[in-house]
Amino acid sequence: KVYAIGDTTLVQGQSIHLMKCCDAAVVTSGTATLECALVNTPMTVAYVMQNLSFQIAKRFVKLPHISLVNLVADYGLVKEFVQNFSGEALAEELLRLIRDTGYRAEKKKQLEALNQKLKGNLAKEAAATIASCYRAGLPRSRHLNGINNRGLESVPSK
Repeated sequence: KVYAIGDTTLVQGQSIHLMKCCDAAVVTSGTATLECALVNTPMTVAYVMQNLSFQIAKRFVKLPHISLVNLVADYGLVKEFVQNFSGEALAEELLRLIRDTGYRAEKKKQLEALNQKLKGNLAKEAAATIASCYRAGLPRSRHLNGINNRGLESVPSK
């Protein structure tokens, strides 16, 4: 859905596509930060909650970051604005991401490294694990019958 309000356009339900098209984004903490990272869009994170909830969380949750991107990266890859911050400071970071091409390029490079960390060699590792289980002798299963009764070594790769 698209809503036009004056000179502003609001788009609902197309967040990943919009993130991919942006030079930079302001994202609330949560899975949206990982989505934004996976499409390699530099971002800043802003998060505000009820003050009582914030005070309780601050006492019990001991994490160095709030965004999943920074938690997975294990460092402050994206700047976080939490609870009490000025709109000017947030806008300053966003404008830096948009206008400073060197800064944006560095953030994109860091996001790409994070993407590689997340991807790893997952498919290769999964295939190796399955192959080792197969060689070790999997229990008989109706799901494994009919695979041409050949070992994995004799199955041509594509």
